[in-house]
Amino acid sequence: MKELKIKGMILLFYCMNIGLVWTQEPIDDCTKDSTNVYLIVEEDSKFIGDNFQKFIYSNLADETHKELITVLKIEMIITIDGKAQVLSLNGEANQLTLNDYESKLWNKIEETTNWIPAKCSGKFVDSYKLVLMHISFH
Repeated sequence: MKELKIKGMILLFYCMNIGLVWTQEPIDDCTKDSTNVYLIVEEDSKFIGDNFQKFIYSNLADETHKELITVLKIEMIITIDGKAQVLSLNGEANQLTLNDYESKLWNKIEETTNWIPAKCSGKFVDSYKLVLMHISFH
């Protein structure tokens, strides 16, 4: 019983320490870069629609005929107007190169997606967004 009590105290202490690391305090200050695009926000931007990943899957399926793109990384700015400005689109592909489809997907994201912009101090702001997807059509 004594051994169990000691292990329990050590576990409680360990959990308390982890809790201190994992506890998120409210962000008092949002952080922006020299171009006034926010790196840290109080409330992240949100895709308007079913789901951004489903949007990407459906557009890749049309463009690639379900070839094997395995990883897709999209870096963009979500503007205060709720539009996406794609900064980069990179990926890994089996049996094809993403370059063949990159410009079509890039344009589709910029022209057809709508977002709820990020917020800082209760106001909408331009912010960076990174989407990393592992893709499998099988």
